[in-house]
Amino acid sequence: MNTTATARLGEIETSASGIRFVRPLGNQAAKLVPNKVDKWRRENPDHVYRQEVTSTGGAWVQFWGFRVYYGPCADCGGLVHTRRKISHKKDGSTDTARWPKYCTECSEARHVAHNAAAKERMAALRKRRKEAMQERYPGWNPQPGRPKGSRNGTGTSAGEPHGSWIRTVPNMSYIA
Repeated sequence: MNTTATARLGEIETSASGIRFVRPLGNQAAKLVPNKVDKWRRENPDHVYRQEVTSTGGAWVQFWGFRVYYGPCADCGGLVHTRRKISHKKDGSTDTARWPKYCTECSEARHVAHNAAAKERMAALRKRRKEAMQERYPGWNPQPGRPKGSRNGTGTSAGEPHGSWIRTVPNMSYIA
């Protein structure tokens, strides 16, 4: 009797020469085998785990494959909350990066203030660079408003035609 034909995958089989072996599972069948994390989650469906976060003064709770964080905003003291899914991490790792420090309103206000300060810093940097160039080269005068790639030193502005292919195109105004 051929035992290899009737045996199922993953069970102990005996070859014709009497060697016992286990037929390895295929890729799809291996995915169906629960690991320790899946088994624990199935056995403890209502388990809730809570941990304090000392860096922000908040706490997170973990249940149903999610980690939910609640804490105070560092600026206004309002509620900061977020939810992150961890159930897809089959190896049991629950690294979810840093928790937010500011509420949505404070975070947006900080981004707006940062962008405004960056514009001011860049304008000051351009001014310093322009003054340094004028100091280094006394006759230096940048041409404001010229687009990059326009012809420099030819005396033509960016709006004037300067011998390009556009002059060869016939006038299409008669086609209406």
